[in-house]
Amino acid sequence: MASAVLGKVSPTPKGEYVSTQDYARLDVVTYEGYPYLAKSNVPSGNLPTDELYWMPLLTDLDFAPSGYGLGLTGSHMTAISDANEAQRNGWYLIDKDTTNGIGTNAIMRVESEAWAHCVQTAYGASHSSSRPLIKQRVKCNGTWSGWVDCDPAAFAPSGYGLGLSDSTPLCSNANDAWQNGWFKIDSSTQNGIGVSAIMRVDARASAYSVCQTAYSTSWSSAYPVVRQRWCMNGTWDTEWSWVDPPMTLGVEYRTTERWNGKPVYAKLVDLGASENGKVIQVLNSGMKMIRHEDRCTSYPLPHINQILDSAWTYYLMPDQEGFALKMFCGSSVTGKQTYSTVYYYKE
Repeated sequence: MASAVLGKVSPTPKGEYVSTQDYARLDVVTYEGYPYLAKSNVPSGNLPTDELYWMPLLTDLDFAPSGYGLGLTGSHMTAISDANEAQRNGWYLIDKDTTNGIGTNAIMRVESEAWAHCVQTAYGASHSSSRPLIKQRVKCNGTWSGWVDCDPAAFAPSGYGLGLSDSTPLCSNANDAWQNGWFKIDSSTQNGIGVSAIMRVDARASAYSVCQTAYSTSWSSAYPVVRQRWCMNGTWDTEWSWVDPPMTLGVEYRTTERWNGKPVYAKLVDLGASENGKVIQVLNSGMKMIRHEDRCTSYPLPHINQILDSAWTYYLMPDQEGFALKMFCGSSVTGKQTYSTVYYYKE
């Protein structure tokens, strides 16, 4: 079989371009920060910008185009004509005439993972106030979203911020607070928690995945009040859930815990004095016990002293239906005041 000499077939890195040096075909040099490939043998003195000998491996389109950088004055910058074309990582200048822009002069940062996925953030100034103007949009699977406000004033509406006086305007309906930020609510706020509170909103996508957390204090004690509710697929929880309930005796609390998708409730129950064989109903029909946490005046339960029939052994067990608790206690622990925190869901 006849053979042929192909010569040089792969690029050869040569580092920074040197004007006094000759280069061979497929040599790669760096010039003013850009890489260039020699298309043929290059005599010394022919700059990489000479298209007769050199081919750029990256162009301005791969970066923020020349002049669209930071640290330059406005007179050295030219606004891009269409924001949709700014898909490479870097900084760009847009103005009121830029197609698909924000309608005003701004510096735009582009963060791109791939052609089909891109984030643009525009930074400008409002003509009506001294507040910054920050907007953002994304390109997902080749499709651009609309511009949305990233200015904190657009999320926690003006005045609904931290560090403000009691004259801060109130959020009249908690259902309307579905954008990220901090809000103020009180007893008059519809769908609120019924008392004055600061409410944090964490939203993932419009009103379709939202968590509201309200922070307040109890009127009867210094105990903090933290409650949450969710909006899933546009539907709000009908009730607020307790993050860490104060567990007042006899009060039912809807907690943030879930069992098989259903809310878990908690109630502190007074079981009275311990007595072997004593049965106390703690739940009603339609409630299903998940667990119980017990304590008497001397120690937490269960308390097993070597063997179950010891005089110092004391524990409680639910009955077959799960509505009642039965005491098993030795003679040495009879008469001890006992409480149980019962956790359950409702059918």
